[in-house]
Amino acid sequence: MRSKIVMLLLLLILIFIGTEAQNRGPRYENRTLHKEKKGLKKHDYTPVTVDMSYPYFTGKDSDAKFLNAEVSKYLFEKHKTFDKFCSAFFQEHLKYAPETFSNWLVDKNVSVLYSSAKIVSLGRGHTRQDGHNAFLGTSQPVSYDLKSKKILTLQSVFKGSYKPELTRLVWQELRKQRTEDGRTYGYYDKLVGKYLSDTYFFTGSAIVFSFDWGEIAPRIHPGFEAEVPYRSIKSYIRKDSAIWDLVK
Repeated sequence: MRSKIVMLLLLLILIFIGTEAQNRGPRYENRTLHKEKKGLKKHDYTPVTVDMSYPYFTGKDSDAKFLNAEVSKYLFEKHKTFDKFCSAFFQEHLKYAPETFSNWLVDKNVSVLYSSAKIVSLGRGHTRQDGHNAFLGTSQPVSYDLKSKKILTLQSVFKGSYKPELTRLVWQELRKQRTEDGRTYGYYDKLVGKYLSDTYFFTGSAIVFSFDWGEIAPRIHPGFEAEVPYRSIKSYIRKDSAIWDLVK
């Protein structure tokens, strides 16, 4: 549940910042999709539901078309369309429902954060519950360079032996948060200096790493975020990278 709360907070932050900054990038409108199917007749199941909320970029230029395609790719996966996605989920429910309880659901959300006119991040949250199984909640933010139409990766932004320094700064921020919050627990020592999250996005002033619950601390505690300002690692940022103009 706590991982779901952390994911929701991240999405709300991205939604707020993205709304404030729409004039910096392609404009969009928020849309929703919903479909439900009643459970099997011989069981008293609650409806099987699929809910999605996402931005639809309204321009006719290549940026809007590219972003809409990326949103659709995340929402519908290999099924290509919303109806096909729902059909596959409902069929799975019909196949396994007799052996499980209720609460079959999918909830997907996409939000927008503009770092600049040509850098946009999509906050992607996915919650799925199949029958009596514990829900699976994931957060997968991703940042795009609209000039190249490519995902911004650590390798495309940083140069040289950046990982040790970036990892050090991430753990420095996490320990600072622990001290300020008065937490009494520690992180998993074996991961210190070795683990750098694959979940991150770029803002106008920093790179933000997200850690799900259980990744770097006992599972009884929620997930964490660590923000590393560009100025703190400026010497490792490629001058030909998409974010260099944000660093100068």
